[in-house]
Amino acid sequence: MDFYDQHFALLARSQSTEQLQQIIDFVLARLALAPGSGLLDQGCGIGRISHLLANAGLQVTGVDINSEYIREARANTADLPLRYVCADARDFVCEPALEAVLSWHTSFGHFTRAADNQAMLARAYDSLLPGGRLLLDYPNFYQTLINFQSVLVQSYTTEAGLVRVMRHSRIDPGAGLLHQDWEFIYPDGERALRHAPLSIYLPHQLEQMLQNAGFILTNVYGSVAGEPFELDSPRWIVLAHKGGTP
Repeated sequence: MDFYDQHFALLARSQSTEQLQQIIDFVLARLALAPGSGLLDQGCGIGRISHLLANAGLQVTGVDINSEYIREARANTADLPLRYVCADARDFVCEPALEAVLSWHTSFGHFTRAADNQAMLARAYDSLLPGGRLLLDYPNFYQTLINFQSVLVQSYTTEAGLVRVMRHSRIDPGAGLLHQDWEFIYPDGERALRHAPLSIYLPHQLEQMLQNAGFILTNVYGSVAGEPFELDSPRWIVLAHKGGTP
């Protein structure tokens, strides 16, 4: 499959400080970790969230399969308690085990085989100490399917100027996949096309996958505002934990 590249990284860099801070505040409040606790950012991308969590006092390990993302993330580590690993999240287990795993911005679900997505959850579980917590952010596909948009056009202010992004989506119900074709249109006229499928899981299916990995569900939220999950919530954000006592 195609993994996100520098065109998508432009969008990550365009996220405002206020948006990022809202995410960080939500993550820290829900995970409730003591200073110095360890956290694995599974699918860390260019490391913007990892960086801020390390700046908040956590010992952060960021893992991503994209070597360009990891290279950019490492360039911004400064003296923070932070390390980045270029690895496949289906295989990577953090050693020694730590207190929390974060899977944010739909880092989960980009493999087209259920066994591969299940493997990511298994490695998250294996990376945790007993009692450790997982916070996973994923689209609410009830809302996505009910309000399905086959074409979405958005503009992003980036270091390259105003980038127009067109996303053409189609659903393959037999395979349980959302196929997304992204077109990036740059100020100088350059165009780039990328295909990024996403596995479609409804909340009850995700809950079963988490339980299959060994997790115990604690709570589910509908957005970073922290409200309880509803059928029309934009996101499905689950807090789960590994059994046992730290």
